[in-house]
Amino acid sequence: MANCGNVNMKKYKNSQLILLSFILLLLNACASGEPLMSWPEMNGQVVDTDTGEPIADAFVIARWQGRVGFFHGSSTCYHVESTMSDAQGNFTIPSWFEWFDNFWTHMKSVSISTYKSDYVTVFNRLSNEEKKNIQYQRKSNGTREDKLGYIKLTARRNFCSNAGQSRRKSYYLYRRLYEDAKKITLTKDEKKNLEWFRDIAVSAWVATDQNRTREEKEKLVLEHLRDNLK
Repeated sequence: MANCGNVNMKKYKNSQLILLSFILLLLNACASGEPLMSWPEMNGQVVDTDTGEPIADAFVIARWQGRVGFFHGSSTCYHVESTMSDAQGNFTIPSWFEWFDNFWTHMKSVSISTYKSDYVTVFNRLSNEEKKNIQYQRKSNGTREDKLGYIKLTARRNFCSNAGQSRRKSYYLYRRLYEDAKKITLTKDEKKNLEWFRDIAVSAWVATDQNRTREEKEKLVLEHLRDNLK
């Protein structure tokens, strides 16, 4: 019986040492200011799937996602980067250094999506082409309702609620979605959806103003709506 007690005590002490070592590593990483992970630069191209021609001036959004919590946890989007494709359809997502505030996020990945007015995304391409990071688009032949539905789907797909200040980088995409939807909005229900597009654009625009008071943010929102999202 004494031997069992000694074994249990050793296991208890070992678990304490492991926990203490983990806490020390955690504190050291926080104090050092070193990034938790370095994500490399990503390059790709936006191409018309029907013609094979490059698509210029397409929005390119990169979203960092993961799971938070025990076991699989709940999904979260915690960082956004955005850019536009050039005249040859090429784009570059800059490298990003992930700091320690995302330590508890696991199963991390990056997804890239694109948007171009009057185009739709094509997903069913070969895996070897996907590895080259080619993003395919096709001219939209849908009805007005189809186009509004696709614009709303794009807004939902690229929403990143926990991205903090980096949410501001998705502002110009949401502004374009609002402008595209406004051009073809007719019915009363569609006009309600238009307000939803505008609200998302404004919330992304004020994302970097974390140190402002509520009154200051409200003033900025009203000014921005008046000048840009009429």
